[in-house]
Amino acid sequence: MLTTQDAADYLRLSKRTLERMRVDGLGPRFIRLRRSIRYRQSDLEQWLASQTVRSTSERKSLSKPTFEYPPHPLAAMFPMIEGKEKEELQASTISIR
Repeated sequence: MLTTQDAADYLRLSKRTLERMRVDGLGPRFIRLRRSIRYRQSDLEQWLASQTVRSTSERKSLSKPTFEYPPHPLAAMFPMIEGKEKEELQASTISIR
């Protein structure tokens, strides 16, 4: 089991970069032991393998994972809303790609 500093050294990243990636959900899998974070070397190797691409255009969004927020809560409460009001309600649902 590797500490954050050991894992960062293994990946040739700064400790702070690895910490940021962990918070953003972009880095390798980790284990939380109470207040300590540990990495398995096998998880680091798997993560490195998952980052392999053939061209720079292959992976356009490395900064954030692709996900969508759930529908606006009012959409389920008022299914009878139609027209412009429905479009405005749908537009208030944030989608990140």
